[in-house]
Amino acid sequence: MVKDALRIAELEKLLAERTAELIQQGEELAVINSVQEALVKEMDMQAIYDLVGNKIQELFDAQAVIISTFDHENGLEQFQYTIEDGERFYPESRPINKLRKHLIENKQKILINTAAEAQEWFGKEVVPGTKLMQSGVFVPLITGDIVTSYVSLQNVEKEHAFADSEVRLLETLANSMSTALQNARLLKETEQRTAELAVINSVQEGLAKELDI
Repeated sequence: MVKDALRIAELEKLLAERTAELIQQGEELAVINSVQEALVKEMDMQAIYDLVGNKIQELFDAQAVIISTFDHENGLEQFQYTIEDGERFYPESRPINKLRKHLIENKQKILINTAAEAQEWFGKEVVPGTKLMQSGVFVPLITGDIVTSYVSLQNVEKEHAFADSEVRLLETLANSMSTALQNARLLKETEQRTAELAVINSVQEGLAKELDI
């Protein structure tokens, strides 16, 4: 009887855990779908940064959210979206630091769980006006085989702030944003080529008229 009771208790525990996992997966899928639907409609690159940044700010226990792009030719990081404690910041471009170089070279997320780990990566370096993180995660956005940008969650109040499920959700959102940004870039390139072609055609028409005269 005791063994049967223990088995039933174990099964009930497993069932409860599995149910919680399924609920969490359903919630994550709903978030991902809502973001993807919004991204499909949006073709302006800054609007995509703002949309995803705002959504991440709502979803996660993070005082700071950063989305940055890399200018590899000039070795610069360019901040596209930076917010901490509800305040938007607009930092100037800066040289790519040690952590970002590691992100670019390894193409894998970087998870920081303690203030000591943050100190190892950054020393006392922070974006002007912001605080040093206690924990954080950096997820690269990859186009082809190149890390073009990254998205970061940072908690400035507590260590070990981000669970595996939150990191996984952030990676999925980053992949969606990467696709949307690539589509936006291709659209801009197409529009630019169309405009250039229109100019060339108009010049050719003008030259043809001059030759006729």
